[in-house]
Amino acid sequence: MHIRTHTLPCVCKLCGKAFSQPLQGHIRTHTGEKPFSGPRAFADCSNLQTHFDEKKYQCKICAKTFSRMSLLSKHSVHCPDSVAAHPMS
Repeated sequence: MHIRTHTLPCVCKLCGKAFSQPLQGHIRTHTGEKPFSGPRAFADCSNLQTHFDEKKYQCKICAKTFSRMSLLSKHSVHCPDSVAAHPMS
């Protein structure tokens, strides 16, 4: 089990959510500002990367592709086509 040992010193004055890093990106969820643009605009540069970077990481179970290894790893845990996601009764 994961036990949180770090602190979350940055608290949003608008909604009360707490973060470990400065809030610039989070504040944009309240203001609607989207300074990162391509064919679409995004509030956070990681969203821009997710949608427009080369998708070079592929799931070996369902062949879905991802722009970052971390996204593939998160997907792999609950891949809809995996046997583990659909245990037999």
